[in-house]
Amino acid sequence: MDDNGGIPGVNVKLKGTRTGAITDVDGKFSIQVKGDNPILVFSAVGYLTEEVQVGNRSIIDVILVEDIMNLEEVVVTGLASSIKRSNLANAVGTVSSKELTGITNQPTMDGALYGKVTGVNINSNSGAPGGGMSMRL
Repeated sequence: MDDNGGIPGVNVKLKGTRTGAITDVDGKFSIQVKGDNPILVFSAVGYLTEEVQVGNRSIIDVILVEDIMNLEEVVVTGLASSIKRSNLANAVGTVSSKELTGITNQPTMDGALYGKVTGVNINSNSGAPGGGMSMRL
């Protein structure tokens, strides 16, 4: 978020394990850590990955830095793999960053995409904040 608030949808992983969590709409998360000098890895599309040693702290504040130089595009397909746009055999729709942030400030990527991509049906899973969205291609 632009107001130095929390970033929703950040992946938080305990380094060297399969244990992880995702931040909520306020950028908060909960994860149990074990071991000596555990390290949490924070990653999100459009941000540099950050590693933080936990130590004996119970609250961690992390500032993620935007990585706009390396973010060429995000390709969303019905397949479980990432493919370069030039190699796709499917129809391609493009949404610019200006279109995503130009009119309203949406807290999530799926909310910002609503109504901007032909052939994509985006629905709210519930009326509750943080209830999530479903995309059907």
